[in-house]
Amino acid sequence: MAVTNIQRSFICVLLFIFVIEVENKAPSIPCPSTPSKHAKVIKVSITGCADPTGKCILKRGQVYQLNVTFIPDEMVANLTASVHAIIAGQEIPYPIKKTDGCKGCGLTCPLKSGATYTYSDELSIPKFAPAMIVQVLWAVEDQNKIVVWCVGIEVVVV
Repeated sequence: MAVTNIQRSFICVLLFIFVIEVENKAPSIPCPSTPSKHAKVIKVSITGCADPTGKCILKRGQVYQLNVTFIPDEMVANLTASVHAIIAGQEIPYPIKKTDGCKGCGLTCPLKSGATYTYSDELSIPKFAPAMIVQVLWAVEDQNKIVVWCVGIEVVVV
């Protein structure tokens, strides 16, 4: 079986984890380097996670649905999504399949200022992921590479 780029990226993250000492608790400040700039986040939900603002327990080998309801402060022509995991104080890119937030994420761009939208995407937890506590930062940027919103979710991988 061939190893995909996503698997290679995740293996690099795993190696990084084993090389350094991992803290017991992920940082508690959501999106420290990329706070929301151009939208008000109304609601964040993850399937199987009753309280995504607290620790969200996710099982290895499962796929979860993330939904972020938000209201942009200005017109948004394009959205680019990115996900990072904070491990031992370091932001590490986490590969996702859908980086174009205007395609396949429940949105049709351009987005109008003041209207309510819900961004939806999947968060996959690989079977080979180590059991750990990690903060997941999910952000979308506009056409000018300015953060529209960013949400931080503390995840317990079991």
